[in-house]
Amino acid sequence: MGLVRTFPKNVLVEFDPMPTPKGLSAKQVRIPEVYIRERLLNFFTSKGSNPKHGDAALRLPISTRFFKDPAKGRQYIEELAKQCGCNAVLGLEFEKKTFSEGNYRFTGHAFKGELALVTEKQPCDTKEMALAAERQLQQRIQAAEQAFGPIQEAELKARQSQLSGCLGSAVAVLAVVAILPAAIIAGIAGMLPQ
Repeated sequence: MGLVRTFPKNVLVEFDPMPTPKGLSAKQVRIPEVYIRERLLNFFTSKGSNPKHGDAALRLPISTRFFKDPAKGRQYIEELAKQCGCNAVLGLEFEKKTFSEGNYRFTGHAFKGELALVTEKQPCDTKEMALAAERQLQQRIQAAEQAFGPIQEAELKARQSQLSGCLGSAVAVLAVVAILPAAIIAGIAGMLPQ
């Protein structure tokens, strides 16, 4: 067996203790035959794109619609992850945009991130347990991917309708600004003698 630098958590190892000036040192470290399974972690959110513990088995990028209350927006993206069957939101980012209706202006808050299935390696007793855990993980990944499609489509439509309302008023203002100078120039040209 080669040099092993890291071990999965909770794995039993065998070694020969050797005295050193600073205490005992482990020599001839051996790992008995161990089967590893992927265990899903509890739900969490993170601003980082990689989890602190474990690995992301699945990543599904999403941008939510806008909310007046940022707390509701954050809660909403967490609910979307749970609806998909994911146990994490990674790379969570906050987006802020100002919308206007007539003379009224308000701020909308949206969140972007990756809905993820995060697993951690854990030792198990038999090869059958490891294979069963792998099958369950693959089923969970497929179910999450299937559930994500309609959710992503709904969020994209809602977001586009919110943004098109904002952009629609901006286009109208730009059109007025573009037409106004032309009308002024035409009016001045009409006043000039021929």
